[in-house]
Amino acid sequence: MQPTTPPKSVEDSKKLIENVSKMPPQAQQHPKVQADLNQAHSVVAEASRKLIENVSKMRPEAQQHPTVQRDLAQAKKIVQDQVQRLENQTSPLSDAQKKELADAKTALARTEQSLPNQQHVSGNTPTAEVNAPAPRFQEKNPELLEQHRKKLESKRNAPRNAQSEAALLQAPDERARNAKPASDTLHRHNEAGALVKTGEMGGKHINEANILEAPDGNAALHKPDDGQSDKKIRAGVEPGTTGHREVAASKIAQALGINLVPPTTMLTHDGRPGSAQVFKKGMINGKDASDPNEGHNIKIDSDTELPQGLPPDTAHDWQLTDDLLMHSDRHRKNYMLRVENGKIVEAALVDNGHSLPANTGVVEKRYPGPLEGRPISPLNEARLHRMLDNEESLRQSLKEHLEPEAIDGLFARAKALLARGTYGNFTLDEINAHLPTDKQRSRAAAYNDRNQ
Repeated sequence: MQPTTPPKSVEDSKKLIENVSKMPPQAQQHPKVQADLNQAHSVVAEASRKLIENVSKMRPEAQQHPTVQRDLAQAKKIVQDQVQRLENQTSPLSDAQKKELADAKTALARTEQSLPNQQHVSGNTPTAEVNAPAPRFQEKNPELLEQHRKKLESKRNAPRNAQSEAALLQAPDERARNAKPASDTLHRHNEAGALVKTGEMGGKHINEANILEAPDGNAALHKPDDGQSDKKIRAGVEPGTTGHREVAASKIAQALGINLVPPTTMLTHDGRPGSAQVFKKGMINGKDASDPNEGHNIKIDSDTELPQGLPPDTAHDWQLTDDLLMHSDRHRKNYMLRVENGKIVEAALVDNGHSLPANTGVVEKRYPGPLEGRPISPLNEARLHRMLDNEESLRQSLKEHLEPEAIDGLFARAKALLARGTYGNFTLDEINAHLPTDKQRSRAAAYNDRNQ
């Protein structure tokens, strides 16, 4: 019997599987229910096979990350269950099912390959060199660089449906446009002398951060330049430049149509120039969101610092934003959440001063994003295309805030993401492929290398 509906999304298929599991046994055996259930299992298994394939293409160091390993183990279990279902099916397999079974076994074989410096999905260490440091210098491979360039060229030259892209981008663009007037309002209040310092950010902070409020309730977090630390703590981020990086991150998010980075502008208050970020009231940082004493109980992964239960669209936007920014410090105090009835309904990415390094050798974030190694969504692929379509104008917009190498790195990361089609950290080759020869680095830099 054929399924009663066309194939659903992965999330909808998971819900269908869950709903069927709650049905009475007799109802579960109905031919129509079984047909829909088999289709749902196939959709979920296909997504898991793709995840396994994507992980197999990641760098060994990235494969070892706890989040990647957890996702890989879950995907392996789903594919194993699908193999068992197909092999135990009493009726003859269709041609499509035979191919599905073969693909599933191929995917499982990939998970058994013990690559050098790779932790096996079982958790066992296959070699004694698993924790050996990666070589700091590497020879450039012209053929590999050319392969990366050709992938991008293929993506950029492929036929694009302008109407489809416009439809995808319409809603997020509207949200981003609606956010911009907030920073304009800050300037108007400041010029009128209506912005008043009402407090300071509590807890330990490297830089001074003051809360400014206007009579109408508008508020901002102001970080004066003279209150910034004079110590360098991140590769490619010189002391005194973090405020401008905050503004650059806001401009990039707005250009993408992503509403996760609160509008940020340069503002002089009481004679002290610095960055001012619109303060989102009613939101709490990840640390407080995970504290039962604060009335919330959002689970935060202790390894990745990521909150569980992010809305899917938010997860995609978060991942793309931090991949492009090469954010080096997205721990639980550097994002804000709006929690309603125990669920995350909104997020904001704040404290972006230690991002956009002026060193293209920084190719790995300190913390992974929520969708590391996963396929880029159609919406975010359209965003990357548009970003590259408008590269020159965005470069001009960022010149007053970032060094040339920081801007080059941003666009190299955008091109690398579009070329490979998956989120996550980069290899030095991927970045060098999209830089002029005289700007390519022969050495990767750790995010916390203060000498870089």
